[in-house]
Amino acid sequence: MGCLTDDMTRLRGEIDALTGSRVAFVNDLEASVLGMRVGFSNDHKEMAKKLKGELSGFRNELAKVARLSKAERLLFIADIQKAVLDIRDETNTLMSLLKSDHAEMAEELRETLANDDAQRKQDAWEAKKERKNCVADLVQKTADFRAEFAADVAGARQAWFGMSQTATKPIVKEKKESKIEQVTSQDEILKTEEPIVADDLTQIKEIGPGREKQLNNGGVYTIAQLAGCSIKDLEKILGESAARIAPLDKWIEQAKKLKG
Repeated sequence: MGCLTDDMTRLRGEIDALTGSRVAFVNDLEASVLGMRVGFSNDHKEMAKKLKGELSGFRNELAKVARLSKAERLLFIADIQKAVLDIRDETNTLMSLLKSDHAEMAEELRETLANDDAQRKQDAWEAKKERKNCVADLVQKTADFRAEFAADVAGARQAWFGMSQTATKPIVKEKKESKIEQVTSQDEILKTEEPIVADDLTQIKEIGPGREKQLNNGGVYTIAQLAGCSIKDLEKILGESAARIAPLDKWIEQAKKLKG
């Protein structure tokens, strides 16, 4: 019983405390509401007073306008109409200037776009031309490399088979020699009184340094000698594999043109 009594006593104390807090809260709330009502009443009176003054002033102005004569009212209306017309004219002027500026800006924009388009086309054309030149150069270099490689292979094959034939077969001197061997053999060149001045054979299209060396080894040193060669002569100098790749007829044709 002692614990229950203590709990009841404590609960009673808490209830009394809550009741006191509620009473204090209600009193504070009533005081706040009363203060708000007083403030609202004062504000309402102040606004009513101010509005009354403004209404009085408006009535005075209205009465003053009403007292104006008909002529003054007409003059006032004419001034308003003139002001409206001035505003309209100014607006039309501004619109005209705006349209003119817009037309000029549009024309400048069209010219700029046209110039940019022309420049882009020019740049694209130059880039395309440069690519074509680059590709042509690569093709030429590739053709020269292939020709030199084929010449080297043909020379190596000719040297290899020549050595094999020398080792296995007796040397038989041919009774008939071709015209190119008679004219351009190294022994005959050494026997001539005036030395032959070699031309730059690489000025012939698709003749590179390797081809030129191979032609020189075959006895062809000048453009005139190359122009006087036949396709069979060149095939014999270059070898069959290299001759199939190289445009021998074009070489001879170019040499004849260069010879004049």
